[in-house]
Amino acid sequence: MEKNKFVNYNPTLEGLVDQLIKEPNHNPRDTAFRLIVSHHSKAAHTSFNFPGKFVKKLDLDVHTENGRNLRMDHGELVLPDGIITRKSTINVEHQSTKLYREKIDRIYDYKLYLIHKHNIPSRSIVITNIDPGEKKICYEAFGETYQVDYILCDIGEIKKRLNILRNIINNNKPLSDVVLLNFAYIAIFVEDDVGKEIIEEIAQLFGQLEFLNNTLYLDLYQTLKKMIKYHFLDDLEKTKELLTMITKSVPKEIYGELSVFELFLNEIDEYRELVKQNEASLLKKDKEMSAMGDEMSTMRNELSAKDQLIEDLKKQLEQKNHKL
Repeated sequence: MEKNKFVNYNPTLEGLVDQLIKEPNHNPRDTAFRLIVSHHSKAAHTSFNFPGKFVKKLDLDVHTENGRNLRMDHGELVLPDGIITRKSTINVEHQSTKLYREKIDRIYDYKLYLIHKHNIPSRSIVITNIDPGEKKICYEAFGETYQVDYILCDIGEIKKRLNILRNIINNNKPLSDVVLLNFAYIAIFVEDDVGKEIIEEIAQLFGQLEFLNNTLYLDLYQTLKKMIKYHFLDDLEKTKELLTMITKSVPKEIYGELSVFELFLNEIDEYRELVKQNEASLLKKDKEMSAMGDEMSTMRNELSAKDQLIEDLKKQLEQKNHKL
């Protein structure tokens, strides 16, 4: 197999860190959230305090009645627990800003799609570090009112989870997947004003772990990498220091997986966009073909009527000739 020209397959630790710094870092919070909840849905359901009892992750693609193709951050099928009183679906959206008009409309589209597809109730959830003022807020979309339930990830929750990690790691206790996801929770939701201090501490804690070559550790590494680069964008030396700290325990044979991650994400996004464009093009062609089919059917009917008229005229001419 031909090697990707962008990938250094045998870098030193210093070379890998330099390469990681050069990678793009688009929408780090959103990208990290979707990565974690997609690959670790059951553990994230518990760790991130999603409502209901987890059953399974749902397909994220949404098709609206007006032909738009959308994609949710996360969707689940859940059973009754807490605010969920019957078998339902939930759509969970990560939000790093206050809800704006387009997102309010899109969440409503997600809700309608899930209700129609699964024929059961659906709850709309927004998880954020921005205090909305209420746990439940009603919004209006397309002339209809619907409710959004908020999960607030505030500094109190961040510090509580940080303390859990400190105690377990410093006392060499085993870490479950749910507890390990506190690394992702803290990194994704810590606010900018305290971000540097807290990100540095969780990087130090993560660097103390024995790195296991599995999807969870790799995804936590990617999450920390993205958020280190985000919070220390103005401090190259600190960025290098912390990236080196979380990379030291990583087996050298998987360095390649760490450095190409962003490239793969970008390629996936490009392919997804290309698929959407192709779907839209095919839909347009189907409509054009359907219209052509209708037009041809009309022409056939008109020709048939003309054929019948010609036959009638022939009969009339034959009758006249017969009389003559």
